[in-house]
Amino acid sequence: VMKSKTPPAPPLSFMTELVEKGVLQPQNETEANDMGPLARVLVKFLYQSNLKATPASTHDEASSKILNTPPIVPAQPPVSALSLDVLLVKAKTADLASVTYLNLH
Repeated sequence: VMKSKTPPAPPLSFMTELVEKGVLQPQNETEANDMGPLARVLVKFLYQSNLKATPASTHDEASSKILNTPPIVPAQPPVSALSLDVLLVKAKTADLASVTYLNLH
């Protein structure tokens, strides 16, 4: 069984940097109350993301390049008018009764 490495806890300098950048500076008391319980998780997430954004080895650089590559989404032809045939093609079905949700964006 492979055990995943536990990421290190964020150092105080990283948290200080976030405060200086304004990431952890609430604008009012309500925002401070809302952000309070989430601050620890947010700082840990940002620190882990920062570690992944600065890879330590060539293998990590290759992985980061692949992960940061935007997806290739094929362009769909625009639909100028809706008809039963167009809906069936968009829904990829032969029976319109089986369609429960159709996103035409």
